[in-house]
Amino acid sequence: MTQIKFFLALVFLTQSVLFSQSGWVQQYSGTYSRLMDTYFINEMSGFASGEKGVLLKTTTGGSFWNNVFNRNEYDVLSIYFISDIGWAVVKDNIEEDSFYVFKTINSGISWNRYSLDSIKFFYTIANIEFVNHTTGYITAGGGFFKSTNGGLTWFKPTDLIFGVGSYFIDSMTGWACNTPTKIYKTFNGGYNWIILNLYTYHQYSADFHFVNSQTGFCLSNRYNGTFYKTTNGGTDWVFNTSLDYYYASFDFVDNNTGYIIGMEHFSNYTDNFFKTTNCGLNWTKNILNIKQKFYNLNFSSVNTGWIVGDSGTIIKTTSGGVTIGIQQIGTNIPVDFSLSQNYPNPFNPSTKIKFDISGTSVAQTFLSVYDIMGREVEILVNEMLKPGKYEVDWNAANYTSGVYYYKITSGDFTETRKMVLVK
Repeated sequence: MTQIKFFLALVFLTQSVLFSQSGWVQQYSGTYSRLMDTYFINEMSGFASGEKGVLLKTTTGGSFWNNVFNRNEYDVLSIYFISDIGWAVVKDNIEEDSFYVFKTINSGISWNRYSLDSIKFFYTIANIEFVNHTTGYITAGGGFFKSTNGGLTWFKPTDLIFGVGSYFIDSMTGWACNTPTKIYKTFNGGYNWIILNLYTYHQYSADFHFVNSQTGFCLSNRYNGTFYKTTNGGTDWVFNTSLDYYYASFDFVDNNTGYIIGMEHFSNYTDNFFKTTNCGLNWTKNILNIKQKFYNLNFSSVNTGWIVGDSGTIIKTTSGGVTIGIQQIGTNIPVDFSLSQNYPNPFNPSTKIKFDISGTSVAQTFLSVYDIMGREVEILVNEMLKPGKYEVDWNAANYTSGVYYYKITSGDFTETRKMVLVK
């Protein structure tokens, strides 16, 4: 009994919230600063960066975050990591309009500062990317920089002025946008560029992603927002008229599976999530159901991803950003509320959980999974359920072997059971 009370106390201290029927769980970041970028090396280790010296690190999939930067005079605009080596573009808030690159070779334990060209950026947003340990690129409003020695020094390979978005598929081939309407492509690492296409809207803030040398996407955050796809390396672009939103960020994890966050026109909240599993031919829309402005998303696998935004907000999905399915298996009204033992148990990697909802009206029902330390790792149900018998699956492929607890709360009824994952 003492162990159960201790476990429940830990549960109540856990600050995780599921946005109803969205498939996303909020994580406790420990900061109220605006978060503008995130990068995950794998499903357990990742970073999130933002204003006032915030550069957060997690090695627990987001259950706990620590600030590994702590330099309040800088806004950390963009980050990129290759294993333990990482880079960050920062804006100096004391020396007005000064920008620098910080580099770590020990996963954020220590950082060294390196200078950029003295040119002033037009905007406090930037994008940094490395195609290998030595070759990297930075695009920002008014500046385009390249490094060939791992970020120790930076130079301008071209006099062209790009926006804030670019994407390099290797050290030689990349795409970028120029203000106001031009898209460029380089075949020699940014020294020379050719014009590919013209857009209707200004592209001051565009984002690119190519799944291979021929197929890629470009979105714009300007005016009403535009979203394009190319299948011939950028020579021609097709406007995706079915997604008429103001976009914030997008990501692809393979040749087919991609994700977008955006907001409807005249809205202040980035609460629309889109997912494709056929390389952009069709997109499924999901509402995040949170009045928040988000700026960046990053997926480490098909099912696991993070979104960051204002007020230190970090949300995570382990279901690919969509609602985890729940099945009603009986319509007879149970005499009592109950939570059954999962089966199979022990299990690897999936298990089923059955529960009964009693009463005469619908009840707000929560079913969550916790690890041995009482940390909420997944929310399986957060819905208004009418009386009946239900079953839900939990796929623990992304979790390590060990003891887990699952807890149901429905009306005044609460029950907790233990299950064992063995891999």
